[in-house]
Amino acid sequence: MKQNLLLLIALFNFSFIYASGDPASPLVVYESSSLEVLVTDSSQTDFFLHSNFNFENSSLKFETEKEITFVQIFDKDGKLSYQLPVMSNKLKIGKSIFGAGDYKLGFIIKGMDDVQFADVKIKL
Repeated sequence: MKQNLLLLIALFNFSFIYASGDPASPLVVYESSSLEVLVTDSSQTDFFLHSNFNFENSSLKFETEKEITFVQIFDKDGKLSYQLPVMSNKLKIGKSIFGAGDYKLGFIIKGMDDVQFADVKIKL
């Protein structure tokens, strides 16, 4: 009985050592010297199959697991700036839509009720 209690205490302490300190800490989907794309839910990292920034034509590219029907672009104040139809699992957004600062992208996905969000930080 005493051994079981000690084992339970050891396992409990072990789980605290390896647990994340901040469950809502952002997860990097893409990062470069000029921008970052972050999500707060670890399940969303599987949603993005590929993302990158094309420096030749200054565009942000996403490839997703499922078809994106619309993308929403929110400014730093949370105001909806654009809602654009996509109808594909591939999306290219020109950097010219963004200025320097923080933005939020909302991905409305075919067959899903919840909007998938990503934070975009444009650096100078």
